[in-house]
Amino acid sequence: MKVLSRGLLVIVLFATVGWASALVAVSQAPVVRELHPGPPNMTPIAVATDVDQIIFADNFGYSIGTIITDNTFIDRWELPNKYERAKNRIELGIPHGTRGTRGFALGVNRSRFFVADTAMNQVSVWKNEFPSEKAGDKRVAAVPDIDTPQAVVCTESECFVTSGVNEPVLIRIVPGADDTYKIEERLELHSEAHECNNPRAMALSDAGALFIACAQSHTVLKVSRNPLRVVAHAKLDVAQDALPYDVALRNAGGKVFVYTVNMVSETISMLEDQGSALQLQASTRIPPAPGDPVVGRPERTGTTSWAAVTSPDGRFVYVANASDQSVSTVCAATNKVLATWRSVDETSIRMADVVAHHPTLPILYMAEGGARIVPYIVSVFYWDQRFAAECP
Repeated sequence: MKVLSRGLLVIVLFATVGWASALVAVSQAPVVRELHPGPPNMTPIAVATDVDQIIFADNFGYSIGTIITDNTFIDRWELPNKYERAKNRIELGIPHGTRGTRGFALGVNRSRFFVADTAMNQVSVWKNEFPSEKAGDKRVAAVPDIDTPQAVVCTESECFVTSGVNEPVLIRIVPGADDTYKIEERLELHSEAHECNNPRAMALSDAGALFIACAQSHTVLKVSRNPLRVVAHAKLDVAQDALPYDVALRNAGGKVFVYTVNMVSETISMLEDQGSALQLQASTRIPPAPGDPVVGRPERTGTTSWAAVTSPDGRFVYVANASDQSVSTVCAATNKVLATWRSVDETSIRMADVVAHHPTLPILYMAEGGARIVPYIVSVFYWDQRFAAECP
């Protein structure tokens, strides 16, 4: 099926989505060409350098990252990409470097940020109030004695944190009175029954199960809540040194499917949650973006796949390829890589290392690794023009 031109596509998108008036300064990605087209992109959002994570709540997007100096910030923007730094930044005052921040999440009725503060081996708690007047002025509490906190996910009433590298644990944090927080439960993740080293990424299913990607041991764990207990585990391809670096979930036909992007083997793996077991269904190599003879750029030899997110309808998985500076579209049902396009302009030296999809708006956000986040319009209409026959 022939793909619509970019200009016509944008007009159709504007006519078919109710929030079209909010889309501002839509333009083509600077180096996207017919050889490897991607979706139309919007004006980048200039946030803190080295973005570690992107989350959404209500009418805002939030990112956590650093600047060139040794400090960490939470930035927010009004969807889709309205950002004024003076009004939309919380300065955390947390040093960066090898032991800076990792993940963060919103909890307690979306009124508090829970930040993995590896500099102090703690989870720090911050008010969701912008802006901050000075470093640390929105901090309300800290949960100490958490060795190298990494991934953080929250419900309305509790938060879960992966911690440690070679002696990893899963921690459940609950709020008390007057902005106090405590560790309610700990679960050792590494055992004789199931390996887990470096629990770098975690996702929470709609049914309430936690899925953890243990990077260095090439394993994925399924953990039940209240009490915390490992109920299933799976081993990825050790021979290829999978190194699962991120995890994403999809609900389909009453089942949960788990996707991991594996940094060293440059693959995406699909597993099926079978209750008390995780069954590996497929592993697919993610090819690099094609070269562009128009600008004399050769095809890269590797992708270093780093992050993944599923689309709200569960049809696609998007993968950020760090060293390749690209994003791949994967058919969730078949685990087939459909397209890979360069996501930053050719002059950038930064990695494409974070990707996030808004839960309702058809917008994909990709962190360049530099001082910006690049939004793309990924309407189902756009993909139907290209992949209707290839992805059910």
